[in-house]
Amino acid sequence: MATRILLEPFCLKNKPMPTKNFYLQNKNQTRQKMANNQIENEIDQNQNGNPNLILFVLITIVFISLYFIYRTYHQNLQNENNNTEKEINTIIKNEEKNATIPLALPEEVFKNIRNSDSQIIDIRPKEYFEAFHIESSINLPIEQLNDSSKELDKRKNIFLIDQNDSPEGRNATEKLAKSGYLVKYLKGGIEAYKEAGYNVISIGNPNSAEDRGKVIFISKEKLLERIKNGESFSFLDVRSFQDFKQKNIKGSINIPLEQLEAKKSEIPLGKLVVVDENPLRTFQACVRLFDLNMLNALCFDDNLYTLQN
Repeated sequence: MATRILLEPFCLKNKPMPTKNFYLQNKNQTRQKMANNQIENEIDQNQNGNPNLILFVLITIVFISLYFIYRTYHQNLQNENNNTEKEINTIIKNEEKNATIPLALPEEVFKNIRNSDSQIIDIRPKEYFEAFHIESSINLPIEQLNDSSKELDKRKNIFLIDQNDSPEGRNATEKLAKSGYLVKYLKGGIEAYKEAGYNVISIGNPNSAEDRGKVIFISKEKLLERIKNGESFSFLDVRSFQDFKQKNIKGSINIPLEQLEAKKSEIPLGKLVVVDENPLRTFQACVRLFDLNMLNALCFDDNLYTLQN
């Protein structure tokens, strides 16, 4: 024991003691290590992303997007409201203007077709009128229509017929009314008249299934067979007066195709055979008779001269 006690001081005496530089060096190393750890943590955070920062950015983006969506929707809604208001104002102005124009409904026009105190004036172009028109109407295109037109009679009730409603037609009606004519404008035009279920007079298009459905054809052989069996028929010749005078079927009645509407009352009743030297005109006459509600006509499908013998 005594020996150990004596040796310990000797061992301590020979062991080197830490210096001040040693402590400073350790302190600097510790600080450097802490700094390195902090840098590594920051690097890891940058690489892995900060959850709180990402959440904040996402929420910000969502709010900004919602703001612009709401702003765009609000602007569009405001524009629609402005446009709707303008349209309503335009409609009101048009209605106020139209209220000063005398209007007629299809039913009133139909009731005046055969009225001697009325005139039905079709202001559409000629080709439109020829394609189809209201019975007994007169074609006077709008560019020819004025208060000095010879066709207009101030003593009669005048109905102006357009294709549809149009500013030009309404203006023409207003001008005639201011000039003292008893005039009305067909509301909706001839299209409204047709939609109401009233017949119009068609030109007779052989390529039209509708027009072909109006016609009952009869051949020479079938006609002669029925005559031999005791049936009697009236013959309506729709050629011109001049052609009819030169040659015709004995006992036939002559009313030119172009005058069928005007001379509707002269068309014979009963079984009727329509003839012409041109089968197309015969077809058109039969279509016109159908449109005039005369459903008793048979359309001869050949040249009338084949019957003269």
